[in-house]
Amino acid sequence: MEFGWLESRRVSGAVNADAWVRSVSEKAGLLARLDYKKSYALKRCEQNLTWSFGDKNAWPITAAALKKAVNAAYRSAGVN
Repeated sequence: MEFGWLESRRVSGAVNADAWVRSVSEKAGLLARLDYKKSYALKRCEQNLTWSFGDKNAWPITAAALKKAVNAAYRSAGVN
């Protein structure tokens, strides 16, 4: 028996990089408000992208854009 929801790779649909940047910013902002370290938030967001798209070459955003979004979320939350 096959389970489609078990497959972690995106199989169809357009990938919107702006939507992923917003998603990363929202998740990082939440983790900042919950007092998680920035390094943990960055790792967690990387893991989410890897789960959805596989290796970094398939991500809709670059690793630099990911780090920039996490840093901006922590700055706006008042955490350095």
